[in-house]
Amino acid sequence: MSAKHPPTDRIDRRRVAQLLEQIQRLDVGPVGRVAMLVETPEPGQHAVREQVTAVPGKGFAGDHDRKSFYQGEHVPGREVSAISREVLKVLNVDPVVVGDNLISEGFDLATLEPGDRVAVGDEVILARSPRPHQPCTVFRDRTSPEAFAV
Repeated sequence: MSAKHPPTDRIDRRRVAQLLEQIQRLDVGPVGRVAMLVETPEPGQHAVREQVTAVPGKGFAGDHDRKSFYQGEHVPGREVSAISREVLKVLNVDPVVVGDNLISEGFDLATLEPGDRVAVGDEVILARSPRPHQPCTVFRDRTSPEAFAV
């Protein structure tokens, strides 16, 4: 384990609890907006875009070809990942750093059930994957152990 990230027994559990409480109190609802669109042209490289083209089975047209892969295997339902701007603010995380494609605002992503559909703009409908997106060690390395735990 690197010195930059303490073992899980050194995570500030009180801070994690505080962050979770703040997230539960967020003023979000069933309708929101797109706050930011982020493409991943190369692994680890994120680019904010004013508009993107969504490609079924791939994600955003400008994403690298291996973006929907994990440990060498394609992961269906991982083409577009989303996170709430409000959650990122609570975690004190820059939206571009995490690498999620769709940064929402005012919308409670946590209420989505597998298969739920969300209209994004006039032409794109995204479906909530049956597999929840789990933050990876890259997220932890770019944020904090506490943000990762949350």
